[in-house]
Amino acid sequence: MQILIIGKSHAAKKLSNLLAENKENIVFGFSNDTNANFVNINLNNIEEIKEFALANEIGLSIVVDYSCFDRGFYESFSESNLNILCPDINSAKICTNKSTGKKFAYKNKIQTNKFAIFEKMQQAIEYLNTTNYPVIIKPDKENENHGAFIAETYSKAKKQIETLFQTGNKKIIFEDFIFGKEYNIYVLTDGINVLNLLETVSYFDDISTNNVSFIKEEIKLKIKNEIIPNILNALMEEGAEYQGILGISFVIYKDEIYLVDFKPFIDNLDIENAINTVEDKFEKIFFDCATGALADNFKKIKSNDLYSISAREKDGIISTSAKTFNKAVDLLIIEGKEEKEIAEARKIWAN
Repeated sequence: MQILIIGKSHAAKKLSNLLAENKENIVFGFSNDTNANFVNINLNNIEEIKEFALANEIGLSIVVDYSCFDRGFYESFSESNLNILCPDINSAKICTNKSTGKKFAYKNKIQTNKFAIFEKMQQAIEYLNTTNYPVIIKPDKENENHGAFIAETYSKAKKQIETLFQTGNKKIIFEDFIFGKEYNIYVLTDGINVLNLLETVSYFDDISTNNVSFIKEEIKLKIKNEIIPNILNALMEEGAEYQGILGISFVIYKDEIYLVDFKPFIDNLDIENAINTVEDKFEKIFFDCATGALADNFKKIKSNDLYSISAREKDGIISTSAKTFNKAVDLLIIEGKEEKEIAEARKIWAN
């Protein structure tokens, strides 16, 4: 199969290399440091990318980078009958615009942490006099330069607000910080059928593992059987039927479930956890999802029962997997992750 990976992120590179390992695939990508064939086209130029896909008979395009999901790839490629794994602009808004995602959760009575939205810098700074610390500050639109920032003091929060507005962000969001277990679930949906792809527990966007035994089973079942179907049904009722990968991040505090974020693809920290543990071929899963054949060919996604753990380090992201979680941790320490940080993560997960 000819496959086009749309993006330059860590996740895009890792997926490109994985799919290129299968000699039956011809993989194209936008980074020249992977095993995929390099495509020298600006990611903003959708029409030229589409023409490339048509000329090279691309059987499946996969949008990976978060910054690409509000550019109209689904609409443009679908017009030309090109298969693409990507939600349309309308349904992706809960992921690409943080304010839309928070309002969506609130409107549909899905518990989320308290939030406030500001379009003017001075009003945002004045809000700091009434908020509790630490406080989470995010740009409304996902971007590579600024993500979620946890400010522990007024001065740090004020500096982050100024930085965000001065670098072109037109809207920012404050969220109450909840100190609990961070649980992420990624599902595949063709608009009707839903399959669980990956579950992880993360620690401050620094360490993530597919060992979700730290989350109570009844909480996981409530999320899978109640909250996620409610989200997808609410989107459908709004005429925003979601197709593709939907990642949802929760914080669990004293058995209370708080929805904190939506993601349109597997994020950089979790991509290797997925690669390390999903046994089915990604190109097959993604193709069936993009073409509406998910339920026909998959009852569930197979995993290989390995424990995977990924972490951020100075030079990027490192990842290991092993038959036991303790062995995976030991291997990660050998790779360069500080043992102290992993110990802190495990302490929070276990509590």
